[in-house]
Amino acid sequence: MEIPGNRADNKSSTSSRGRGRGRGRGHGARGGRKSHSTRQSISETNEESSTQPSSEPSNSDRPKPKPRRKFNGFLTQSGQQSQPLPPIPQVETTDEDDIRSRLERELRVGKVECLICFEVVKTQDVFQRTHSCNTCFNVYHLKCITEWAKQSFGQPFKEGEQKHWRCPGCQTKSTKIPREYRCFCRRQRDPKPDKLAVPHSCGQSCSRKRQHCKHPCPLPCHPGPCMDCQTSLHVKCHCGKTTTPIKCAYAPRDPSTGKILPTACGDVCGKQLGCGQHTCIDQCHPGPCSPCNKVENSKCYCGKERSEKPCGTRGYLGKQACYSKDEFHIALWECSNVCGEYYDCNFHKCQGFCHPPSRKALTCPLSPEVITRCPCGKHALKELNNGERKSCQDSIASCGKTCGKSHLNCGHICKSKCHTDECPPCDTEITTVCRCGVSKVTRKCFEVQQEGEEVLCDRVCHSLRLCGKHECLKRCCPLREFEDRRGKRKALIDTQIPEEVMQMWHTCPIICGKTLSCGTHKCLEPDHKGKCGPCLNASFDELTCSCGNTTLEPPIPCGTEIHCTYPCNRPPPECGHPRPSHTCHGDDVSCPPCPFLTTRSCQCGKSQISNVRCSQENVRCGKKCDKIQECGHRCKKSCHKDECRGPEEACSSVCGRLRSICSHTDIAQCHGLTPCDESMPCQAVIIMACKCGTQKAKATCGASLSNTHSKQDVYLECKSSCAAAERNSRLARALGINDTFKRKIDYNFSSETIRFAQINQGFVSGIEKAYNEFIDSSNRALQLPLMNKSRSAFCIDYAEAYGFDTEIFEDVITIRRKIGSHLPSQLLTKLVDEYKQDKAGVIEFRKPSGQSTPQLSRQGSVSTHQSDDWEELTN
Repeated sequence: MEIPGNRADNKSSTSSRGRGRGRGRGHGARGGRKSHSTRQSISETNEESSTQPSSEPSNSDRPKPKPRRKFNGFLTQSGQQSQPLPPIPQVETTDEDDIRSRLERELRVGKVECLICFEVVKTQDVFQRTHSCNTCFNVYHLKCITEWAKQSFGQPFKEGEQKHWRCPGCQTKSTKIPREYRCFCRRQRDPKPDKLAVPHSCGQSCSRKRQHCKHPCPLPCHPGPCMDCQTSLHVKCHCGKTTTPIKCAYAPRDPSTGKILPTACGDVCGKQLGCGQHTCIDQCHPGPCSPCNKVENSKCYCGKERSEKPCGTRGYLGKQACYSKDEFHIALWECSNVCGEYYDCNFHKCQGFCHPPSRKALTCPLSPEVITRCPCGKHALKELNNGERKSCQDSIASCGKTCGKSHLNCGHICKSKCHTDECPPCDTEITTVCRCGVSKVTRKCFEVQQEGEEVLCDRVCHSLRLCGKHECLKRCCPLREFEDRRGKRKALIDTQIPEEVMQMWHTCPIICGKTLSCGTHKCLEPDHKGKCGPCLNASFDELTCSCGNTTLEPPIPCGTEIHCTYPCNRPPPECGHPRPSHTCHGDDVSCPPCPFLTTRSCQCGKSQISNVRCSQENVRCGKKCDKIQECGHRCKKSCHKDECRGPEEACSSVCGRLRSICSHTDIAQCHGLTPCDESMPCQAVIIMACKCGTQKAKATCGASLSNTHSKQDVYLECKSSCAAAERNSRLARALGINDTFKRKIDYNFSSETIRFAQINQGFVSGIEKAYNEFIDSSNRALQLPLMNKSRSAFCIDYAEAYGFDTEIFEDVITIRRKIGSHLPSQLLTKLVDEYKQDKAGVIEFRKPSGQSTPQLSRQGSVSTHQSDDWEELTN
């Protein structure tokens, strides 16, 4: 291989220019610096030559070649300046050539892999049967592709679909399973080529047909696509004057039929135009020539009018023609005037429009030779009395029978007697059904032709239009018959009516007028069902975001919202904190509130709440307002900012004043500074007892202005139990037993509750205070916090004394007030105090230190308790 700039043998590393080594500074194809790829190929060639043993002499024994360029040759007579060599022509290779050459090369060296088993397709020496695809030209093992096709045929196909298999490389469908081993040109079965041919080929000429070409492929049997046809063809131009030689592969063809198309020579066409007088002056072109664009000034056929007409214009050649002997002229068109020339009778004139003249006079249409029968045509004139005519001026006799001619407009038969003039209007009666199909109207045929075939009745359609809101209200609507249909039958009929018919008759003429999704424009379509379509308006102005960094180019559809990803550049909030980071937004959207935490005063001004968001305006502490109102009660609302009560809002507390008659508390709702209404009976609950105090009962006071005596001054009647109680009291005093404590117990507390109250007096007093406040409050429920079992049991037991309802949910005790809830007659704290005063000694509870058991001392006696009992009571 000869490399530009170095003509030495490839097996030698010495260049032909001495010690230059191919890096001379000459010009043209032999000089200059080589590219990297060229130097690499030379180095690879030198390395191969150095590794193989060679019998050639070494560089030291080889004679040095002479320089090819003459030194300073232009100064001598025989010296000539060296000329640059012509560039080496580059052969353009197509993709098909690359596929063919690649497959041939890989088949020879055994590098083609089967896409099914991924094993190498071996050469012909091993006799390995193959199959090649006609579309992608991949080579497969015949055994692999046959098994692939069989498995595809075994899969289920759709009904009516032919069984097929797909090529693994190009997914081309095939309906035939490959079972034979054939060469690439498909002509020889089980090919056995010689060693010089391509493996798995027959070695003969390919001769395959190419697309849109009748010449066979001249190459030997080969894989891949055939080369482009290089046969020379002689193709004529469009005008037919020139013949151009061109390769078959590059000839222009019709894409659908593959037929070779003519070429354009560039000369003047010269074909005769349609006028028959001029030739085409355009360049050689495909298709018919353009019409002649020249204008001629000519007369009409009758010679009465003159006008400019395009060249080649021809008038209508009628059957009748007039004879003119005054002048002779060439006419190309007909005017709208009546001819007016005489017939051969010289009495009647031609009533036809302008037409080409005839060489002889036309026969009169009323001549006896022309008209031989009566006007209706049923009888000959010779058969009628006085029917013979001698000239065109004689009248035509009538047979007197029905005319029987068909009217041109309707086709009905004329019922008049045989006549010479035109038939009268048709009077046949026609029955026409109105548009809605309810009424029928009978009219004469000529009235139908004058008024039209459609008949409208006066019935109004009340069916709903396509909008589903408005009625049709058209007169004689063809869809009126469906207005009384309801339910499933109406829905079935509506589906059977074509949509075009519904749109023709029941389209609502009222404009929809709803606001579109853009929020600016109204829907201008006829009123319809469902949602309106998108707004089709657009703006041709640029849309820029608030920060100015994002801009949308017009046209911009109406309602488009710009989404900017840059940060918002509005000033920071007035609180002084930094602005939270967020993206750009429009003016209709406010910046996110300040997320920083700060300390704010509550609405009632009693507390300072910390860790509150800076943007939060209404801060509540959750406590009662407790402000003294005009009526003297304290506000029971939680922390608030406005006035405790509105101008028309009443106080929800109980009055609480003492009534002047009975000195009980007024339990009516607060009535401000007005005096209490004592005309109503007092509703305070009192305890009525007998004289001995054994029998007790609850009752209302009942004192009022009309009844000043309270029921508290009335005693109950003693019963037999009173005598028994008195007897037991005397017996107890005789035995030295004090029963004062037991007589004072109104509610029968359990021993565990009394014992717990004695040990946990502080906790009991707190619960008792909460219960007392809950009785007077307006709250519907009271929730106690989470506590241990002993305290929870005490709270529930003590709530029964107040008449409360208790509920435990997730270890939280909820207390609810009932209608009969009230304060017990004697509180548990007072009961424990009385119990202490009645005892001679003092009970002391001491919590021991360490693990020692607690000591209970009373009048010198000692009792022990378990430590776990102590923890249960004190926890």
